[in-house]
Amino acid sequence: ISLSASIAPIEVEDTKINLVDIPGYFDFSGELIQGMRAVDVATIVVCGVSGVQVGTEKAWDYCNKIKLPRTFFINKLDRENSSYEKTLEQLKEKFGISVVPIQFPIGSEEEFKGVVNVISKKARIHDPKTNKIEEIDAPEDLLEKIDECKKMIMEAVAETNEELLDKYFSEGELS
Repeated sequence: ISLSASIAPIEVEDTKINLVDIPGYFDFSGELIQGMRAVDVATIVVCGVSGVQVGTEKAWDYCNKIKLPRTFFINKLDRENSSYEKTLEQLKEKFGISVVPIQFPIGSEEEFKGVVNVISKKARIHDPKTNKIEEIDAPEDLLEKIDECKKMIMEAVAETNEELLDKYFSEGELS
C-alpha cells in the first residue's frame, strides 16, 4: 500500500523510465492528482480479488479529465479467490469497450504461472526453482480464449475509425 508518491528510475536498453507510484486509495486523491500531472501514461492497478474500487474509478475519471492515456494492470492473481475474468468483466462494464486484454493469465490462485501476450501468443512463465522467466508458446488449452481476446482488441480498434471498421467487417481481421 502506497501512502505517498514515490519515484523509481528504471533503465531498459537505452531508455530511462521513471516509474511513479501513486496511492490509489480514495483517501489519497490529492497525491493522485499531483502525481498524474507528472506522467505521460497511467497504469491503474486493480486487485484480482476485490476488483474495481472507488480509487479505480477516481483514477479513471482523472485520466479522462486531463486526457491521460491509461492501462489497467490486474494484480494478485496468485491469491485465493482471485479472478482475472471477473475483474476484466467488471472493468469492461464500468469503463466500456476500450478495456481490452493484451495479456491473459496462465492458471489462477496458487496455480498461477505467468501470462500470454494476446498479440504474439507467446507466454512468459515463472520457474519458482530457478526464479527465472521463460518464454514459450501459448498453452494449447488457452488458444481459444486468447483468440477471443484478440478479437476484442480488433473490435475496439475498429470502433475508433470508420475505415478500420469497414476493413474489419469486410476482412474479419485487422493487421
